[in-house]
Amino acid sequence: MERSNRRLFRRAAALGILVASLVAPTVAQAAVSPPSVTLEGTYTLVHVDGTAGHPSADGYHQELRAGGRAYDVKLGSGVAFRSGDSVRLTGRLQGATISVQHSSITAFAPDVPAIGGTTRVLVILAEWNAPDSTTQASAANVFAADSTWFNQTSYGHLSLSTTVTDWVHVSAPPAGLCSDSNVSDQLTNRALTASGYTAADFDRVVVYFPASTDSGCRNVAGFAEAPGNRVWLNGTMDTRSTIHEQGHNYGLYHAHSAACTTPGAATAAVAPDATADNCTYADYGDPFDAMGASGLVAEYSAGQKDDLGWLDAGRKATLTTGSTLGLVPYEQQSTAVHAAVFAASTTRSYWFENRAATGPDSALPPGATAGVLVHLVDSTVDAKSGEASYWASAQSYLLDQSPGDHWLGTSVLPYGQSWTSPEGVTFSIGSPSGGEVPVSAGVGTSSPASWPTGAPAAGARQPALLTARFATGQSTLRVTQGAAALISGTALQADGSAVGGSTVQVQATPHGRAVWRTVGSLTVPASGLLSGVFRPVGTSDYRLLLQASGDEGGAVSNVLTVVVRPSVIAAVTKPIVEHGRTVGLNVSIPGHAGQVVTVQRWVHNAWKPCATARLGVNGKRSVVVRLLAKGHYVYRFVKAADAFHLGAVSKPLPVRAV
Repeated sequence: MERSNRRLFRRAAALGILVASLVAPTVAQAAVSPPSVTLEGTYTLVHVDGTAGHPSADGYHQELRAGGRAYDVKLGSGVAFRSGDSVRLTGRLQGATISVQHSSITAFAPDVPAIGGTTRVLVILAEWNAPDSTTQASAANVFAADSTWFNQTSYGHLSLSTTVTDWVHVSAPPAGLCSDSNVSDQLTNRALTASGYTAADFDRVVVYFPASTDSGCRNVAGFAEAPGNRVWLNGTMDTRSTIHEQGHNYGLYHAHSAACTTPGAATAAVAPDATADNCTYADYGDPFDAMGASGLVAEYSAGQKDDLGWLDAGRKATLTTGSTLGLVPYEQQSTAVHAAVFAASTTRSYWFENRAATGPDSALPPGATAGVLVHLVDSTVDAKSGEASYWASAQSYLLDQSPGDHWLGTSVLPYGQSWTSPEGVTFSIGSPSGGEVPVSAGVGTSSPASWPTGAPAAGARQPALLTARFATGQSTLRVTQGAAALISGTALQADGSAVGGSTVQVQATPHGRAVWRTVGSLTVPASGLLSGVFRPVGTSDYRLLLQASGDEGGAVSNVLTVVVRPSVIAAVTKPIVEHGRTVGLNVSIPGHAGQVVTVQRWVHNAWKPCATARLGVNGKRSVVVRLLAKGHYVYRFVKAADAFHLGAVSKPLPVRAV
């Protein structure tokens, strides 16, 4: 079914459900007629996105704009609108929230077949206490980078023309800024009035404000209409957040992932089985897509680009059983085949992308580029994952092609490796040749029936797939000096087999200097999954290195960073002394010989500096203080941050003078 027809079908289905809710009230509804109102206006869905590492802040709210104000909407189950629909809602109105009892669509929002041209964006810097460090120039730079990103990712279809205001002062919004539609709507109106601009002159209005102390805004980076023309940024002005929120404006939901097991067993599997509920789904799970949770700001996946109309002019091709297609790098600005799609059923498709670490994807690790990424698009999976919508296109799920390590950072289907889907179709990936990577589909085969010209011969040396990660899944880890840090990784050949028995070097360099030295080594087990513990001394970058040998290619992993906070050990010689006498405050900071520390005292509910001291050659120092009056005293040592360490403080040192 073509995309436009699918949308019309879903819209008709949605309208059918809504009409049914009007003509078939329940017995309870017939018996009880609470005071109600009828409102007509425009429905909008707003996505709320948490900052990195805070998925609990994610969510959404629904609003109705009617009569010059906004209302929060609570719909009954089975009712679905699209942002931009004109609707009539009847229900109980409490404050600014309407709990809907009856509803209907009076006019559908238009389906946009493709996203292109130039989007005119107005960015308003609004404050009600004081501006933060964001400037008109810095915000303009972020949105200029966004325009370049969209232009490259869309293959020239889309760009931004942005106007950024200087800071404008508005009256403080009431509680609920990040969760109450009426409050955020009022903020936008006040910001527009203060800026002197008119919303009708732009395609999108972005309101940036310093991070709000409102409880509902805690850990929220921003929120946006999906689709729509308004964005709000809660103290976050970077390409990660601005591109993500504008993606919602263009109608995109989040980039998901699926973590599956073999039906009836606990063994990790790649894809959902059509007849079994064998997966868990992560809303933001795809780390290689700007609509996912990572900070890589990588390109939208192929299913999403197809929905936006960017895979035109031959940039996508249909893969069928027994056929082979060559994929050019996904980021290449050409009309060659960038994505292959295989229709496994009437509801399920697999998309294949040949990613390269260039352009918007320049930060992608080998786990996304040393082969082909596979995404699933399936409306039946949407129902299981909670992402089903009567109007939206089916969602995209990243499939982890190395599920055994339980880490999406190595999701790629490597060169020379095959994967058989639950439908029994075997997909095989060749090696890069002539600027393309071959993708083949067959039944019951482990390799393509005939490799394209230039494919590797058996036994040829292939580069290994080497990745590194921390247990948190993040690329940066903060530790206290002396604490152990666990680094793990994957060492695989291009055909997916483990580089068993090989030695992988752990290398380190002072952060940002790229002067690498070997600090340890790991032996790769038969599984290809390796791990080791080390104790960082200062903030450093780490990587894994596999030297090339006669029968295997060498490889270097992605870079990880460990940020170190020094351990400040302190003690007092006597906790109780006579007033007028002295007491010794002792401090030890290993590895910081000759550096200066500050002694602070707790006075009038604040820490006040009272002395400085230089550590000895052993990293220790004793400071003597005289307690002139009776009373309670509290001291501590403070070590300021330096080039390779975070700042740190000791525990409080209480002393009583009697």
